[in-house]
Amino acid sequence: MKPAAQTSEPTPHTPAGNERSEFVVMLLAALQRGRYTPRAWGRFFADSWRKSRQTAKAHPSLARSWARVSVGMGLLGLAGWAVIWLVEGQQVALRVLPTLALCLIVQQSDVFVHLGLNRAPDGRLRGRLGLPTTLTLIRGTLAGLLVAHLLRGVVPPPALTLGLYLPGVATDLLDGPLARRTSWTTRLGGYLDGEADFYLFASVTLCTWLAGRLPGWFALAMLLRFVIVIAGAIFSYFVAIRQVDFRHTIWGRLTGTGQALCLIVALLPISPGLASGLLPLLLVTLALAVLAPIMGVRQQLRFWKL
Repeated sequence: MKPAAQTSEPTPHTPAGNERSEFVVMLLAALQRGRYTPRAWGRFFADSWRKSRQTAKAHPSLARSWARVSVGMGLLGLAGWAVIWLVEGQQVALRVLPTLALCLIVQQSDVFVHLGLNRAPDGRLRGRLGLPTTLTLIRGTLAGLLVAHLLRGVVPPPALTLGLYLPGVATDLLDGPLARRTSWTTRLGGYLDGEADFYLFASVTLCTWLAGRLPGWFALAMLLRFVIVIAGAIFSYFVAIRQVDFRHTIWGRLTGTGQALCLIVALLPISPGLASGLLPLLLVTLALAVLAPIMGVRQQLRFWKL
């Protein structure tokens, strides 16, 4: 993303409660009035797509940025697929290719639908996705390589899982601080960051457990952590018709750090003696995973009162 000294394409100033948010609330209210029937969902998606096309047409530089980033994610996915071919062989590579392509299409379509969220804190729509958001999408693409395995019933080798996980963690450490340092924080970035975290952590957790490197109870606890957050977001949007605060809590960051350390140690080819030291780390991370959703709910309730 552009440094603070650069400027995005000129757009009229829009307050934080912008027309995009009002449009989303209107769509969600209409969906609720339609009692979530298939017809109501059809109108919801059709209107969302229409609004997204209007946003792209009105801001061509943002649409071009999305197209360039989409090509980049496609090339990254292709490079990852080539690694799968080399590591796991032609048969596995061809088996996961269709689901990998589907994951990439879904990710970039999701970005397009939410281009209206690419706004600065003062409400101005930014003319590019920018580097922090691109780093977030790289994390999502790396996760897609693992999700493609899982959807096809293939357990990737631990070395491949670790090789995809480590750069994913690196992007997670970089995108947020970079966005704040360059004054390029956006609601789109926060939204995509939460999605990418879920796909990466959940897919790596499942792959590590299926490879026999992680206890089932711990894997279940980590997955439930994300299920609770997703269920809360769904309730907030589609039932309460309220926005979700995507900001991380300190407890969520601590849980994520603990989970990352557990997964890295579990995937490393280490001695049995060192592996036995994983249990205390698992228990501490489990305790944090129980506390983090509770604190997240408190933060969301405070956000609703603002």
